[in-house]
Amino acid sequence: MPSAAFTIAEYVARTRFEDLPPAAVAASLVCVQDLLGVALAGATTPWAALVAATAESLGTRGAATWWGTGRRGSPVSAALVNGTAAHALDWDDDPGCCHIGAVVIPAAVAEAEWRGAPGSELLNAICAGYDVTTRVSDGIDPDRLYQKGYHPTAVCGVFGAAAAVGRLMRLSPGALADALGIAGSFSAGNMEFLSDGAMTKRVQAGKAAADGVLAAHLAGRGFTGPRTILEGPYGLWRYTEWRQTERFTADLGRRYAINEVHFKKHACCLAMAAALDGALELVREHRLQVRDIAAIRVGLCPTGHSQVGEPHDPDAAPPTVMAAQMSLRYSLAVCLLDGGVGAEQFAETRLASPEVLDLSRRIEPYVHPALAGAPPDDVTAFLDVMTRDGRTISRVQPTYRGHPSTPMSAAEMEEKFRLCAGRLLGAGEVEQLISAIHRLPELRTLAKLVGPLRGAGRPAPAVKARRSATGGR
Repeated sequence: MPSAAFTIAEYVARTRFEDLPPAAVAASLVCVQDLLGVALAGATTPWAALVAATAESLGTRGAATWWGTGRRGSPVSAALVNGTAAHALDWDDDPGCCHIGAVVIPAAVAEAEWRGAPGSELLNAICAGYDVTTRVSDGIDPDRLYQKGYHPTAVCGVFGAAAAVGRLMRLSPGALADALGIAGSFSAGNMEFLSDGAMTKRVQAGKAAADGVLAAHLAGRGFTGPRTILEGPYGLWRYTEWRQTERFTADLGRRYAINEVHFKKHACCLAMAAALDGALELVREHRLQVRDIAAIRVGLCPTGHSQVGEPHDPDAAPPTVMAAQMSLRYSLAVCLLDGGVGAEQFAETRLASPEVLDLSRRIEPYVHPALAGAPPDDVTAFLDVMTRDGRTISRVQPTYRGHPSTPMSAAEMEEKFRLCAGRLLGAGEVEQLISAIHRLPELRTLAKLVGPLRGAGRPAPAVKARRSATGGR
């Protein structure tokens, strides 16, 4: 019997853009637009700038664009820099517990630009990368990964990046299986950044993207990887003692994971998205002002609570931007005060705002009994708002805007893109980029796409290396 990696490699090797359903093509364009927007916004952050400066200091040269910087490098360096920028604000897509776009798209665009591939081949490769990442995640159970301290975005995403780049290279099934085996040996990512808000969450996406490029190129030169990297006695699925081979290979060519993507309206952990949407709706419906709120209780599933419900000391400001983005108390407070959560709500100058801290102290996350056995992707929020005049107003919010069941409209997605890209690009460049994305299936090269992506670059703000001794998240 062929290994799981070889089975998926055969599928990836034979995929063609012409065979993709129209819905998958349309979804891929939305994914590219969203990812490029958040990456351009993310390129302005200190941590993205540090990665770019480090890559530049190592003397990399090449023809792959580092988005928003005006610089170029090798496909490996471009994937590293752009993948880090894409995940820099935690605003990138997040389907099935993995931020797939931040790993797959930077790797695929870097490779496609470097080799002069047409837009249709890029989109085909991206679809394959989303498929492979999702199937690896399904087979290994991302909740078990989280509980063991692994970061699924990086652990699983490297496989999708290798598959996308390998497809652009037109590797044979055997070489693609080797690329997946090599990617598995690179697979890594740790959740310890939750303890003190360290920057490593951002770079793990970029590193996985870069490792995917490297894995495919090694395989292309005849370097071998273990083709039983998934189900073998020391394979990836041993990480969680969970083996669901049938979930990895089922419905190949019929199920397209890119149709299942979750987009983020709010620039923070997706585990609290329903809570933010539900709270906004609740205060609007009942015409509440922040001053009317005495307390808010938010019931989550166990995984969601472990990610966002056990943050830093509620009486202190989040120690870092990362900690604030993983704190339901902070994110919900600033959301109610501002009517939404974007990049500006996580500016370092905002973290210690007295009005935000005052409201965040009144917010209590907990594990709701009805969700005790819920899967990790259950983002249902049980909301109870206690008012100062003695009322308790409740709402159960089962999902959020951006979930496949309640998708953001095309207008909403474009508004988000313009907001993000406009942090770095001029109005003319934004329009050029939108036009190029819409025309990707017909572009013979990526010149019209990467031209406006280069931007002029902007100096990043200084980094304040603040740490928490209390386990801030």
